Amino acid sequence: MRKPSAASVSLIPCLGLLAACAATPEEAATSSYVLVDHAARAAGYALHDATGPLPTAIEGEAQVAGPGGAFAIEVPAGAIAYVHGDEGAIDLLEPGVDIDPDRVRVSGSEAAARALADELGATIAADGQGAWILRAEGVVELLASVAAPAGLDEVALIALDGHGASPAAATRGAPPSMMMPAPAPAAPSLPAIPPAELAARAGHSAVEAATLGVGCDDPVAGRWLGQAYTPESGGWHEFTLTVARRGTALTGAIEARYWPGDETATRPPVDDDGADLTTHVHMIGKGSITAGGVAFKAVRFADRGDHGGYALDAFTGALDRAASRIAVVNNDGAYAFDRAYAFRRIACE
Repeated sequence: MRKPSAASVSLIPCLGLLAACAATPEEAATSSYVLVDHAARAAGYALHDATGPLPTAIEGEAQVAGPGGAFAIEVPAGAIAYVHGDEGAIDLLEPGVDIDPDRVRVSGSEAAARALADELGATIAADGQGAWILRAEGVVELLASVAAPAGLDEVALIALDGHGASPAAATRGAPPSMMMPAPAPAAPSLPAIPPAELAARAGHSAVEAATLGVGCDDPVAGRWLGQAYTPESGGWHEFTLTVARRGTALTGAIEARYWPGDETATRPPVDDDGADLTTHVHMIGKGSITAGGVAFKAVRFADRGDHGGYALDAFTGALDRAASRIAVVNNDGAYAFDRAYAFRRIACE
């Protein structure tokens, strides 16, 4: 959450229809990518007709087919949606932050690995039985511009530690699916505040919460809207959570809007032409759901712009599945401390 300022910043991630195409080096800066690992492919997950082991370039939103039907992944520009495991868990990863942009581990036949290295202009070094490390500048993005040679089984991303270094010793010789493990979701740490009190403390958002949310088959997947007037900030905060669920793990996005005003300014301001005058911030969200509640927090911003000191939001609370409502508190570590919001579901997708 941001401490209010006079400037209005619009941070809107790349959105669009699926364009499953090869990315040229010139396009790499704006493309997004999807990589489906071997276990997920074997379980029936695929990006349209892209069923091979290499990343696929997309434009913003990808439609992934799975055993339970198709679902959408919104991928910020430059990021990679990594679909992995037999339950199709999804992680949004950023080259240079989460994964090494210049190295990958490939498995399959040696001829296939060397053919791929030649195509990419990469160096190649053996890394255990039937596996090789390919190294070239921007090799992760370049993989989307080539075809997979026959005999190539898997391409594994290589995780970076918190200092931007590859933990090679920990992963050397591991199976390809373990080279980029899924980060553990945040376990819900539920506030010691009854849900009814949370809704009441949320001020005008309690009125919104009194309206039943949209009923959906999934307990938490979909879009959720929460809004509250916060006197200490001198205005209104509105959040839209877009949530996808795989097992107990949650992934998706958080959109925050802020506008100054008193308790009566319940609607976002617009100019004479109807243009939105609110401050927008877009973030990538992760979390988890258990029998005890829901946690969903921002793990990073959706772009690399100037975020004006905005603190990443972190919501924890209790889910009322029957009413499609969530009563939560936000703790961003800077401006919001146990600040209550009442969310209602407004769409199932």
